[in-house]
Amino acid sequence: MRIAPKTIYAKGLILICVPLLVEYACGISMFCLQRYYEDKLSGERAGVEIIFNANEMWIDCTEILFLKGYFSLFGGEEPAFAQRVNRIMDQYQILKKLVANNRMQTENLEKIHAYTRQALSLSNQLRPVISPKGSRKMSVLISDLDILAKAQLIVGSMASEIEFFRKPEFLYSRAAVAEVERSTLFVDCLVLGSLAASTIVALLLFAYFIRTISQEIKVIVKNTDQFKEGIELEPPLSGGDELAQVDAAFHQMSDEIKEAQRTKQKILSMISHDLRSPLTSVLGYLSNLRAGVFGDAPNETLANAERCEREIDRLIHLINDLLDLDKIEAGKFELRPKSLSADQVLDKAINKVFRFADERDVNINPPMGMAQIHADPERLLQALSNVLSTAVRLSPVGSSIETGVGQNNGESEIRITAASAEITEDQLDLLFDRYQQSGCGLQLDLPISREILRLHGGSIVATAQKPQGLTFSLLLPAKEPA
Repeated sequence: MRIAPKTIYAKGLILICVPLLVEYACGISMFCLQRYYEDKLSGERAGVEIIFNANEMWIDCTEILFLKGYFSLFGGEEPAFAQRVNRIMDQYQILKKLVANNRMQTENLEKIHAYTRQALSLSNQLRPVISPKGSRKMSVLISDLDILAKAQLIVGSMASEIEFFRKPEFLYSRAAVAEVERSTLFVDCLVLGSLAASTIVALLLFAYFIRTISQEIKVIVKNTDQFKEGIELEPPLSGGDELAQVDAAFHQMSDEIKEAQRTKQKILSMISHDLRSPLTSVLGYLSNLRAGVFGDAPNETLANAERCEREIDRLIHLINDLLDLDKIEAGKFELRPKSLSADQVLDKAINKVFRFADERDVNINPPMGMAQIHADPERLLQALSNVLSTAVRLSPVGSSIETGVGQNNGESEIRITAASAEITEDQLDLLFDRYQQSGCGLQLDLPISREILRLHGGSIVATAQKPQGLTFSLLLPAKEPA
């Protein structure tokens, strides 16, 4: 009876674990080899340190005897004997730690230390030859030479004892190089063999498992493409593995999205018919009231009518923006691009927002420069009007807005600068968020403008200056794309 994994999780676990086991076996072998040579080299390093510190101890002791003998015979400035004695003691302490686990070497070290103390004790018995006079000077000289001869014998005994310390065996043997080469070759073969074995096993397992899931993946990919194109999906996959569950969830999500789109269309249709039409009637009534069609009205009534008229205009504009966003998301936003003069379209946009700017006492200067663009005139006018309205809304009373156009490398730029606007980088990012409310309520001007520029193959960039100032840069193709 063949046992095969039924889920992708189990298949993936096998696909990962089997090659890992091969690598694990290789790693264990290399780890054991590493520990073997690590222990071996640790002992070798300890041996080298012992020989080195013992020789240093002998050299320092010999140096002290030589310097003290020279000082006793010829005089001069007294050398720093205490520093060398301290160094000998430091080397002795280091050697005690290195040979602590070896009784014979510990005994040998104590003999060397005893010889050192004897030599230093004899060196302390040396007397200056220059100080005495007459026949006493000769007796001091003979005494010092005798002390130095005894010290020389002790130092020679120290050298003999140092030779009994264990010398590194592996590092100085002729077989070391050959053994290292064999071990290196073994590790190389082990690594290459492990990589080859794990690769072959992984490929075989992958080829075996992929046959069972490739067809399901193809169905899911096909359903994804059909969903993006709005085509009816293939029937859900049968079975209970993860791919079948993903495909079932994808079908459910597709049904929910379609239902949500139908609901949104109904809501937008209701907004378009049930709200915009009555608002247009109310707007007409208010216009007639202000025009005196119903007779003279008090100034307060006319002022309130004008304020209501502005609010209804804003509400109708917001409804139109919502409908435009829905068309853009549904891919039904039509463009009829043609060759245009950017400065002329910008002039029209300035005239369109003139009333709003005049109410806020903000001056919009005519555009500087000329440039050709390839765009839909109505949609571009809509985008520019939205950007200008935003610049006016963010500008303080009594300020000015500069406009200009330019062209470079087949691309045209329209610039709108509100030099007195005060806005931070964080607030600037929120201007393009279609779901962000400002102090004036929901504002869709810049989100609509950005989408219109994107559909034209262009872009819009907003930059905040310090300490104040705001610039909108609208980039559009200067001619029809090839």
